[in-house]
This record gives sequence, C-alpha cells and structure tokens, in this order.
Amino acid sequence: MTPLSELAARLRKTFPDARLDFSEPAVPGGVGFLDISHSGDVLAVQWQEKWHFGVSSPEGHGYGEKPDEVYRTVDEVAARITDLLDSRRKTEPPLAVTLRELRAERRLPQTELAALLGVSQPAVSRLERHVSRMLVASLRAVVQAMGGRLVIQAHFPDGVVRQIAIDEEAAPKPEPERVMIDG
Repeated sequence: MTPLSELAARLRKTFPDARLDFSEPAVPGGVGFLDISHSGDVLAVQWQEKWHFGVSSPEGHGYGEKPDEVYRTVDEVAARITDLLDSRRKTEPPLAVTLRELRAERRLPQTELAALLGVSQPAVSRLERHVSRMLVASLRAVVQAMGGRLVIQAHFPDGVVRQIAIDEEAAPKPEPERVMIDG
C-alpha cells in the first residue's frame, strides 16, 4: 500500500459521502493523483515519493503548476484535508512565486512576453532562470509588460514593513524649502 492509497482509505472512512478519484503512479517514481469532491468543495492531491503530498484547491490552477501546499506524512495531509473540507476553506498558495510561475499565472507564453519586451524568446527564458542577477529596472519592465506594477518591500524583525520607492513618480517628493523672513 502506497502512502497515497493509505490517504484515500483514510479519507473514505472520514468522508464516506465524498467522491474520490484515485490513480497510483503509472511508473516507479511517477506521480499519483487523488481528486476529492465533497459538498461542492474540490481538492486535488498529488503524491510522488520524493516530493511527498501536494494539495491544491483547483480554482485558478493549470496543468503542471506546483501545488499550493506540501505535506510530508499521511497524518499531516489527512489532517489538513479534513480541516479544509470541514471549514470549506481553500488551500493557500505560497506568497512567493518564480518569474516563470508569474508569467504562467498570467497565461502569457514566453514568445508573447518576448514580443512585448522587444527581445527574443530565449532571452525571456534566460531572464526567468536568472532573476537574482536581474537589475530592478529590467524586472520592473518584465512585470509592466505582464500588466503589473513592481513593488519591493523591506521586512524587519520588529514587524515593520516598508515599501521601497523604485520609480521616480513613486518616490516621496521632498518638502519645498521654507524661507524664514525676519520681521
């Protein structure tokens, strides 16, 4: 019995009226799937031995995207699925995404983004692989080409979060000098 089949058996007991569509990995090391439908809520579970369990609420997800949440054990994932189905909440996608994931979320092919930026498709591929070496101005241009606005924040241990002005128009304007007149 694989961990995925163990999870399916456990969920059948916990939610006997749920519809479970279950498929084991087709090849050793492959990915298995478990789709759960219960009272109008749907969850998708992926399992792969080296990556463990990935759980997503399918709305807004496309084929091949990373799961929203990842769990290592059957106990952890069963508890989370039970909580999600009982509370009728959705999974929480990670806040940080790669540039490739952001582009895919926007349903924008590399070729189309390349045309918007006036560069080649291989150049977009290189940008996506090397974001850490990208200039802020280049990253801003990519995000703007996708229809967004780049915002950079600094987070401090005391809980202070400050947005860093990266555009001239976003930077606070200096106060005009005040001239003191005697008398």
